Amino acid sequence: MLIFNAFSLYGLVYAAGFVLYCIILRHLLYQGLLWSLCHAVYGAIGAIVGARLVYVCAYAPHYYAAHPLDILKLYQGGMSFHGAVLGLLTALWLLRGMRLDKNFWLACDAAALSALIALPAGRICNFLNGELYGRVTDNFLGVVFLSGGLQPRWPSQLFEATAEGPLLALLLWLIYKSGGLKAPGLCAAAFSTLYGIVRFITEFWREPDVQLGLLPPLSLSLGQYLCIAQSLLSAALYVYLRQKSRPSAASQDLP
Repeated sequence: MLIFNAFSLYGLVYAAGFVLYCIILRHLLYQGLLWSLCHAVYGAIGAIVGARLVYVCAYAPHYYAAHPLDILKLYQGGMSFHGAVLGLLTALWLLRGMRLDKNFWLACDAAALSALIALPAGRICNFLNGELYGRVTDNFLGVVFLSGGLQPRWPSQLFEATAEGPLLALLLWLIYKSGGLKAPGLCAAAFSTLYGIVRFITEFWREPDVQLGLLPPLSLSLGQYLCIAQSLLSAALYVYLRQKSRPSAASQDLP
């Protein structure tokens, strides 16, 4: 019953994120509801497959090599955000006929905006289910999670929910007000860059994956290393898209 309740709770979050993505996608691309729905289904499948495969290959390859059928047991948990991003981008790219056109980047923007709601909701689910908890602490904010022993731990899920939702939304709004999100794709690139930064910081309060621990050479979690790579690549993409969106000097001289 506990597994069913947890799975149902996450299912509601995924469903809400899916619906929100459809609404934003329809608004940005000015397409019909059926088209937006089919587009969102395709992207959702890519995100789920990517999230699962990256978790299997990066976080627990030895376990799943010995238990390959467990790869299909999504209700047992084990999804990677970074894998979801890769899967979603791949699906959208294939859907657009392997073209990086305006509609591709707008679809990415829609995914980023919907993630501002879906991600913090998912983190709250983590907290309610007592999973992905923080490191041991004697701070008054410490919470005892049954699956984490009797020692109080940081409620890192709530830190992540705050950082990945309200904080990211505020930062993106500030960038928008400064004129930094005018071209398609800039919102997604800015979101991805900032997400990597805030996730990297909040991971210092989060308990590392037990099967991996902290990894050399910087004694960081795997998630933190992935966040570094994500932020660097996304920042480079943001600079590229912003430079590309600026009119050239020749075009500015035209009457």
